Amino acid sequence: MMGCCGCCSALRPRYKRLVDNIFPVNPEDGLVKANMEKLTFYSLRSPEKLDRIGEYLYQRASKDINRKRYKFVEIAMESMDLLLMACHAQILNLFVESFLRMVQKLLEDTNPTLQIMATNSFVRFANIEEDTPSYHRRYDFFISKFSSMCYGNNDDLELRDSIRMAGIKGLQGVIRKTVSDDLVENIWEKQHMEKIVPSLLFNMQSVSGSKSVDQEATPSTPPVLAEAVLLVETLMSHLDQNLASSPKTRTSLAVVLSKIIAIAAGESVGPSALDIINNLLTHLKTSVSTQHESTPEETQYQEALINALGEFANHHPDYQKIEIMLFIMNTVPDPSKKNKGDTLLQNILLKSLLKVGTQYRTVSFEKAFPVSFLQPLLKMARASSLPIRVIVMQIFQQLLDRHQNQHLMNLISINNYPTLTVEQPSRSDILFTHKYGSNILQALIDAMTQENNMEILKPTYNTAGLMVVEMACGETVQEFLLFVLGVQQVAITEAELSPKHRCNLHSIAISLLILIGRCTGISTLVEYAEKIIQARMEEATYLLPPLLDNEKSAPNTLNTNLPHLMVDKLAIAECIQQAGLEHSRVQTGTPYSLHQTDMSAHRHSWVDTSSAARNSIVDANYNDIESVSSSPGVQKRSLASEFNFESMKRVLAEPTEASKREAREKQAAIGRTFRETAFEDLVRRTEPKHDVIQDKLNEIFNSLSTERQIGSCAGQLAKLEASAVDGGGAGGVKLNQQRAVYENNFPELFFY
Repeated sequence: MMGCCGCCSALRPRYKRLVDNIFPVNPEDGLVKANMEKLTFYSLRSPEKLDRIGEYLYQRASKDINRKRYKFVEIAMESMDLLLMACHAQILNLFVESFLRMVQKLLEDTNPTLQIMATNSFVRFANIEEDTPSYHRRYDFFISKFSSMCYGNNDDLELRDSIRMAGIKGLQGVIRKTVSDDLVENIWEKQHMEKIVPSLLFNMQSVSGSKSVDQEATPSTPPVLAEAVLLVETLMSHLDQNLASSPKTRTSLAVVLSKIIAIAAGESVGPSALDIINNLLTHLKTSVSTQHESTPEETQYQEALINALGEFANHHPDYQKIEIMLFIMNTVPDPSKKNKGDTLLQNILLKSLLKVGTQYRTVSFEKAFPVSFLQPLLKMARASSLPIRVIVMQIFQQLLDRHQNQHLMNLISINNYPTLTVEQPSRSDILFTHKYGSNILQALIDAMTQENNMEILKPTYNTAGLMVVEMACGETVQEFLLFVLGVQQVAITEAELSPKHRCNLHSIAISLLILIGRCTGISTLVEYAEKIIQARMEEATYLLPPLLDNEKSAPNTLNTNLPHLMVDKLAIAECIQQAGLEHSRVQTGTPYSLHQTDMSAHRHSWVDTSSAARNSIVDANYNDIESVSSSPGVQKRSLASEFNFESMKRVLAEPTEASKREAREKQAAIGRTFRETAFEDLVRRTEPKHDVIQDKLNEIFNSLSTERQIGSCAGQLAKLEASAVDGGGAGGVKLNQQRAVYENNFPELFFY
């Protein structure tokens, strides 16, 4: 009987005998290493036997699983791992089929140890680069099984985390294996993503209590590992490859991207961050350029990309958010381009900029509005498209509102805002207001006068109101008062405005005037505004809020010859003078007008020439003196107090606009020279004239030497005279004829 068994064993194929020999008699002893080496050597020498070896190992493991002999199963799986790692890529396909069947068999079992072991084997397989294509391989089972393991709820917390970690690692392996193989199924399809993404998000929801990905080299918890599974660059690359797919598919990809892009944000700085931003903007531009008509699906895709952009920016520090906003602003087409495609692109890109702006927390206006960002933004504020101007106003509101007052400014009102938060502006903000406040206010006037539409008038008032709340103080109040006067002047003088539009501008002007008085605490200004409001309530309610929309009626003609209904320049100058504040600019300056778009022309220089200034001031004062007498609560001022020697001298001393412009041009030319000229030329231009300097030094040092010699000789003569009187010797004086150190010429090195 024994001989018969030995005879039968000898007749068995060699590969089976080699496989049998790797299993010990006692399973606790583990894999027989020496026999495993023999099996590996045989497999490499006879690769055509690999598929049979794999099949036989699978059959043995299946029988052992059924008999609950798990130690032998573990040995079989370990041997398959070793064979897999030893095989060359060219012959791997012969073995993989059996290997995957083995992994699936272990995953189907309820034993968590076998599941974790099978998952680790699959991950090692996923890391192997295959050279030959796989035409028939499918991973549906593995996606479903690994996803279910991500929800493991074992009572043993340590075992539960181990199972979840195994499930996440398995999904990571599936993604890695499929994204690089075009012949297998598309992992990004809806039926797969609906299993993968919820599984990862389920584990990521507790990430707040764990370490971040970049703090841990090897993720050791399910939340951290879940964050690391989808690599953002891979997903964006896949989005690049699916530009021609349906909007629904692209939207799904963009939604997934918005959920995981925080991972990339935590690891990217500088150019890498801008690369991701540029990629997202490119997809937005492509969507707009290929969109023949606006469809809900395409709009949904664009919104998903904008959300991804916002999420990415939200995980960067504020200084990088400014860089991102500037980068986006530089990609927006110029407002002069008015064709449909450019207008749509302007709208989409400004929406993305607004999304980033909502994540920014302004501390200093100087940092929030660098000139390179502010200048193109002000150009867009004057765009012909109403929706674009509205978005620009919303961007300003997000960056201006530091005390959460924006929702209050949505209501145009002459009443007090009871919950308004006002704080004294910092010195930096005051300087910003002096430097660029006029440019922003000028853009607001241009924006609100283009058309009588509530969609633009209300957000423009909101922006102006926030500027008053955040920037108005005793040092900046004149700027805002000139703005109010400018709004009123436009309402009076612009012939193309409709009566309703004029009424609305008057309502905005008086609302801002009383807001300025309350925010700055200038009681005289508040009292003056209240008297105008009272007069309008009695005679012209249409000049008060709320604004007149298209359904309300306004008088066909407005009587603007009633001075007590209008805001008077000299009257408000008197108000701030009584408060002990500087008032000359309001008194003598010209209010804002339309179409002043040059940022370099600051409002501080409101005169062109001294003679023009004198004429305009005299005319303005003669015209305004009459209106002061009719203004409620303001005493009539004598002409002598206005035109004295000191006031006229002050006007004449003002530098002209031409001289300021010439100085600016000269400064700009110097700046361009030092930016654009080669270093050698700069050295040659700035090289000092050595001979001239040396001659001057010699002259100075010679004079010093002469003085010393005279002083020394005088001292010696005094001593000789004293000694002669005392009968001392009359030896001659030997002057120091040695050349002084400072008389040596300096080498050229020391001229720099």
